[in-house]
Amino acid sequence: MLSPGSLQCEALPVEFPVRGIYTAEADFKVARNDAVPTVFHSVWRAPDGRVAAALCNWTRQTQAFSLSTPDIAASGTIPARTWRLVLQ
Repeated sequence: MLSPGSLQCEALPVEFPVRGIYTAEADFKVARNDAVPTVFHSVWRAPDGRVAAALCNWTRQTQAFSLSTPDIAASGTIPARTWRLVLQ
């Protein structure tokens, strides 16, 4: 894995149910994160030296992104609920 660099994309609020293993099904709390990036990413170098970034859009809408790392740069859009591999 390489330096993740900087990924510019929209951020959205997300709510997560929080429930313990012995908690009744209807008895849960909600945790909220006000700014979760809409595109997740990771940058990798293969044993032969090739570099690639894996991007994942977890939302239900197409998202724009701009990625800048010491090893790779890319920008564009990624469709809803898909992943993309960007090669150097």
